[in-house]
Amino acid sequence: GLDNADYVFAYGRLRTGFWHQFLLGRRTPVGSGRTSEKYALYASPFPYVRMDQPVSPIRGEVYAVNARILRDMDSLMCCPAWYRRCEVLVVLDNGLQVTAWMYERRGTGGILVEAGDLWDRAEAVAEPD
Repeated sequence: GLDNADYVFAYGRLRTGFWHQFLLGRRTPVGSGRTSEKYALYASPFPYVRMDQPVSPIRGEVYAVNARILRDMDSLMCCPAWYRRCEVLVVLDNGLQVTAWMYERRGTGGILVEAGDLWDRAEAVAEPD
C-alpha cells in the first residue's frame, strides 16, 4: 500500500522515458499533474526548478517511493549540496491533491520553459546515445 510512502514529483529526467527512471524501478506514476504554485522550470543538461521565480505551474509525474529510493534519489541529485528537496502541493489530473517532494536548485543558465513542461521542448528531451 501507499502507507509510509513518500511522494516525489518528477519534472525532468525522472519522468517516464528519461534515463534516470531506472531509479524508480518499474514503478508506475501515481498520476500526472502540475504544481499548485507557479515556479520556473529551466531546460539544461540538468533541468532544474527555481521556486523563487513564479512563472508557471510545473508539469510532471508523482511517484510513491520508499525511504531507500528517496535516499538514492537524494544521492543522484546531490541533495542537499546541489539540489534541495522541498515539499510542494501537486494537483493531479484526476483532481486529487498530494503533497510531494520536489528537487529545486537556485541555478543559473539553461532555457526558461515558460509552459512549465519539459516535454514541450524537443531539445530538452533529446538524449545522446
